[in-house]
Amino acid sequence: MHNHNDIGAFTLLVKGKKIISDLGGGKYTWDYFNNKDVRYGDEVFVCGSQGHSVPIIDGKNQEFGRDYRADYIFSNNKGVKFAINKAYGIDDLLTAEYTTEQNKVVVKYHYEGIKRQITFRFISDFAPKIKDSVIEIENVRIVCDKQCEILTDKHIFARTNESCIAYSFDYVYAPSEKIDIEFSFEIKD
Repeated sequence: MHNHNDIGAFTLLVKGKKIISDLGGGKYTWDYFNNKDVRYGDEVFVCGSQGHSVPIIDGKNQEFGRDYRADYIFSNNKGVKFAINKAYGIDDLLTAEYTTEQNKVVVKYHYEGIKRQITFRFISDFAPKIKDSVIEIENVRIVCDKQCEILTDKHIFARTNESCIAYSFDYVYAPSEKIDIEFSFEIKD
């Protein structure tokens, strides 16, 4: 009845620090449980996909409800791959693949369909530092294999009786009919 729209989201903890975060639940109020526009909108932030490390398609976040889901493609001892396009209510193909290597997590997205603007969003507990199209957060270096505009933002949200801060960093890719993009999260010693 009050799930989060986080299909395809992942977390990355390094030495106990949430480099890529799942922000948890918002402040429970009457509207949180009874008004889907509040729960999945910017007012709560942490429940809607805008508060998770998932793509934004044509400025739209993931939909909510049983019909908006991922389809499993495969998994092995190094990673997992899902088709996540149904979470957005689109027929175009959008897959998310996550693999791990020694001191590295690789996230690959593949899109095929009509020309769309896709923003690849990531959420962190720490402010990202951008230098020469590379993002650094604590001891993690994030590299994208495509040329993108990088936008950052600070979000203040409520959890129980406390005010919390999270940071988003968005890779905005030029509108396209086909996208193959890879993000490497390289953990430095």
